[in-house]
Amino acid sequence: MPFALALVASAFLHIAALLSPAWELPTLSPEDPAPRLDAVLMPAAPNNPSATLRPHVAAPSAVAHAPKLHRAGPRPRVPAVPPEAGTTEPNLSTETVAAVSPAPTFDEPASVEPPTIESAPMPPAVSPPAVPFSLPKKGRMRFIVTRGENGLIIGQSINTWAHDGIHYTFTNITETTGLAALFKPARIVQESEGEITTAGLRPLSFSNERKNKKDIARFDWTGHLITYADRTEPVEDGTQDMLSMYYQLALQVAMDQPMTAIDLFIATGRKLERYHFELIGEETLTYQGRTHATQHLRTKNGEDIIDLWISKTVHGLPLKIRFTDRKGGIFDQLADDASTEKTHE
Repeated sequence: MPFALALVASAFLHIAALLSPAWELPTLSPEDPAPRLDAVLMPAAPNNPSATLRPHVAAPSAVAHAPKLHRAGPRPRVPAVPPEAGTTEPNLSTETVAAVSPAPTFDEPASVEPPTIESAPMPPAVSPPAVPFSLPKKGRMRFIVTRGENGLIIGQSINTWAHDGIHYTFTNITETTGLAALFKPARIVQESEGEITTAGLRPLSFSNERKNKKDIARFDWTGHLITYADRTEPVEDGTQDMLSMYYQLALQVAMDQPMTAIDLFIATGRKLERYHFELIGEETLTYQGRTHATQHLRTKNGEDIIDLWISKTVHGLPLKIRFTDRKGGIFDQLADDASTEKTHE
């Protein structure tokens, strides 16, 4: 029986909702008990089910975010919940909300530019040390070897070099030619490899080969040691070998370094020797049809004497090298021809 009455009441309510376009509950006074509503405007807080629902009057820009009140088909409009006792807030119906904001718009959030982060200035790029001598990447220079004051040609000396601005390789091949090669053949091959620094050349290895015998010296600049076939000994900064010595001295002349007196330790492949160079004076030499001013340097190694004529205008090697042995024999090397190869970076 109660279930049948509930069905009748439900049918009556649906018929009334269909026939009446809108109906409202009577206004409640503060003394009247609150009726039970089947629909609520806003859900109560989950943790406080007994809290009284109050309409929230929002600013025009915030109304757009409030829940919309609308009718679903012909269903009656639900009136706004009256304010609590002691308040003067009006009842807000759907029309009232529409009147406050007839065409609600959604305010776009103000564009906030990200903060500018000032990065620390980047340090300037450090360029690699400049090549301390203007020597082409690859080149070759030929010397005519003569004997005695009369300048009898007995051989030639071919010097080749290659470098990339960081590492270098020097090679020298001296051999007898012509009749001298028939009566007394001789061939000496020297090779020096090392690094180019702002202080000059720093050899890493040197070899000297003659009569099927090869002497090798290796440099360890971290430990400042030089190693031969049978021993190791300390080596000082600036030490050169028998081949890099010529390029190093020409470099110092090109850099206008004082040439009055220069001391160099030289690795021969068998031992270290100290060479003391002195400036004899300035002289002129002819090379490839042109006159060049040179600085004449001299050093003594025991009873042997080495003279060098170095020009600022021809970089790389001296224009003339003279060996005077302990017996007084003179052997000259005169620059005769040179060729260079320019390589692309």
